Amino acid sequence: PFEDDGILLVNVQLPDGASLERTHEVLGKLDKIFKSTDGVSNYSTLGGFSLIGGGASNFGFADMELELTPSTSGQPRI
Repeated sequence: PFEDDGILLVNVQLPDGASLERTHEVLGKLDKIFKSTDGVSNYSTLGGFSLIGGGASNFGFADMELELTPSTSGQPRI
């Protein structure tokens, strides 16, 4: 749709009591996936925070921006 800005939000939640180190390991896996995915123009990850759950060591958050191309007329490539 026209309102689509090509941005994806990702929530990560590990089991209760998971350490921030373990959460960062999971976010590191997402980092590798984002880096190797064609069409991803920018992304960021944050451990210890979730838009859904608030702040805790077992929460993580990522946002990803998709490349826009002229042929997609403002729509995300993927």
